[in-house]
Amino acid sequence: MTDRARALIVVDLQNDFCEGGSLAVSGGADVAQRVAELIREPGSDYDLIVATRDWHSDATTDHFPSDGDEPDYRTTWPFHCMAGTQGAEFHPNFAPMMSERPDIMEVLKGQLSAAYSGFEGTTAAARALSDVLSEHGVVDVDVVGLATDHCVRATAMDALDWARGQTNSGRVRVLVDLTAPVAAQTGAAAITEMRDAGIEVI
Repeated sequence: MTDRARALIVVDLQNDFCEGGSLAVSGGADVAQRVAELIREPGSDYDLIVATRDWHSDATTDHFPSDGDEPDYRTTWPFHCMAGTQGAEFHPNFAPMMSERPDIMEVLKGQLSAAYSGFEGTTAAARALSDVLSEHGVVDVDVVGLATDHCVRATAMDALDWARGQTNSGRVRVLVDLTAPVAAQTGAAAITEMRDAGIEVI
């Protein structure tokens, strides 16, 4: 492990967020492919890789519209990434990484309530993402995945709060070419918000 351990947080590269899914993001499948290529690159020097997944259930009532209502696409959304469904699985362009790299740590979020940030999720051993990063001596964090204007933004902002709370204050970067937004306008607004907060958007 280097003196400045680095983590890659891969956000929600799931079928429902890619083309053909119930809440598809244009370009999602391509992002999934290019994130896998990043991890496979010779010399990729991440000390920890974390992959988050939405993992909703019937208890996630604050995330979906009431019966008979339409989603407002701000606080309520079409049903997506329901635990155990095909839509909740990693997209085929990324899924092989989970066997190629068994050291990738998985974090599930949104089981009981709406959760956008990976920092709201836990591992299979009920460990919070912040604890996992600290236990691995992580200082710097890169964030990629879907979608730029929602779960990537929320994860990156929480990563920045976490990094600033560490003894060796770290850098948080969003590799924007390895993300895709729900909508261009909200994506651009999220990028501005992250930059203004101190996140490096590259």
